Amino acid sequence: MFLEQLRQGAFAALVSRWYDIEKGSLWLIEVVAGIIEYGEKPLDVPRREAVEETGCKIKDI
Repeated sequence: MFLEQLRQGAFAALVSRWYDIEKGSLWLIEVVAGIIEYGEKPLDVPRREAVEETGCKIKDI
C-alpha cells in the first residue's frame, strides 16, 4: 500500500540551498510500514499500520 503525504523534512528543505523547487515536491509517495511490536504477529503489522497511517482496513493480505 502506498501513501502520498506532505513530509516535514521536505518542507524544511525549502529553506535549503540544495532544494530545487522545479524538480522537487513537498509531497512524497511512501510505503505504509512499521515495526513488529513485542508479541505481535508479522501479518498484523501491515494491518495495524494501514489503519494508523491511512485509516484504511486491509481485509486480505
